[in-house]
Amino acid sequence: MFSDLPAGHFTITEIQPPTGYLLGENNVWTVNIGWGQTVAAGTANSHTFFNIPKSSLEILKVCGVTNTPLTGAIFELYDPTTGERWVRPDRA
Repeated sequence: MFSDLPAGHFTITEIQPPTGYLLGENNVWTVNIGWGQTVAAGTANSHTFFNIPKSSLEILKVCGVTNTPLTGAIFELYDPTTGERWVRPDRA
């Protein structure tokens, strides 16, 4: 909450989403606030910012003979579009 604001025209921009989320498409909002006015969440002149959960990928390494789970393997996930790489051990 922002408090002790003067009356005026404001632009609010969500610059960082919570951990595990991406910014939604509508992350900028403009509002006019009059003297003594409170704009409360959920009211007619308020705005809700929506975030998109990030994706996840689970990898399970299994024995080719017994089909039982194995631990200790290390995997690399590569995005050829961005060149970004993630390296993680399996379910250690």
